[in-house]
Amino acid sequence: RIIELGAGSGLLGLSLLKHSDKILSYTFTDYSPMILNLLRQNALLNFSEYQIDEKMKIEELDWNQYSIENNHNNCFDCILAADVVYDPSVIENLVKTIRILLQKNQQCTAYIANAIRNESTYEQFRKALIQSCLDVRSVEMDTSQSIEIIQLALLPKDSI
Repeated sequence: RIIELGAGSGLLGLSLLKHSDKILSYTFTDYSPMILNLLRQNALLNFSEYQIDEKMKIEELDWNQYSIENNHNNCFDCILAADVVYDPSVIENLVKTIRILLQKNQQCTAYIANAIRNESTYEQFRKALIQSCLDVRSVEMDTSQSIEIIQLALLPKDSI
C-alpha cells in the first residue's frame, strides 16, 4: 500500500505499477486538479479502467491543508515522493504531511528522491525532518549528479 506525494504526471507510480505485481494499492496525490486530470489520462493510456479501479486512487492532497483530523483513513506501508523539495515555502507542510502519514502506521517508511537545485533549500528540508523527530538516512547510490534519496521513519519513542 503506497501513497505518492506530489505525483505530477504519474511517471514514478505508473512505472512501478507496470513492472511490479506485488503492489496492493497505489494512491497518487497532488494538489492541482489540472495535474490530477493529466495523471488520470496517463493512467488510462497505460492501464485498463478495471486495473485502475482495482489498484489505483488519484486524489487531491494539499500539504497546506493536511492535518491529523482530515488525514487518509487508509494506512500506508510506503510513502514516495520525487522532486518535491524546490520551494522553501512548502517544506514545513510537506514535513508535517509526511509525519502524519508515518504516524498512521509505525512500520511505514518514506523514500524521498530529490534533485538538489539549491543547497540551502535542501538543507532547510533536512533540518525540518530532524526537528520533526524523524529518522533520516541517505540511501546509498552511485551517482555523480546532485541527487539524493532519503529514507524516513518515525524515531522510536525511547530515542526522542
